[in-house]
Amino acid sequence: MIKQAIETAFLNLAQTKPIDKITVTDVVNACQISRQTFYYHFQDIVEVVEWSFQCRMTELLATSMKATTPSQAIDLFVEELCQHQPLLRDLYFSKRRQLVEKQLIEIIKIYLSQLSIHKADTSAKNHQMIDFGLSFYAIGLAEYFLVHSQERWEKEQLSSLIYQTLSGEFSIFSKST
Repeated sequence: MIKQAIETAFLNLAQTKPIDKITVTDVVNACQISRQTFYYHFQDIVEVVEWSFQCRMTELLATSMKATTPSQAIDLFVEELCQHQPLLRDLYFSKRRQLVEKQLIEIIKIYLSQLSIHKADTSAKNHQMIDFGLSFYAIGLAEYFLVHSQERWEKEQLSSLIYQTLSGEFSIFSKST
């Protein structure tokens, strides 16, 4: 409950103040808790961001697994990212960019891994190739979301492009080559 309050305070502050300028004092004052309470739950502001990402992705994964198709699961994923686009943009331009980038890649890889386990037939495929593909797509998607965080995303189009790419419907190489 306290962790959620701290996260909520941070996210509210991030709407009005540059992320790099948000301090533990700001969050503590917004939550009306002591610094000791903050440090009992988190080491620093970066850990709040990490925890928030992990919570959102855990919730998203649970919701996505209820989708009947991989395409619907990706729609939910894109919807969640679009809701947090301003935060992604601010994090991309913050001093914490590298950390956020790494965290986003890890989260997307876990998400795609779980999605492939629950929504795709990967039983007969080479596990080394699956791991390579998951890493490749996670890095590519994370970079795309961060680099294009200032643009307006068309959810349906973005979702469709991601699905077509992940499902193999789209390739820069023709099959006849």
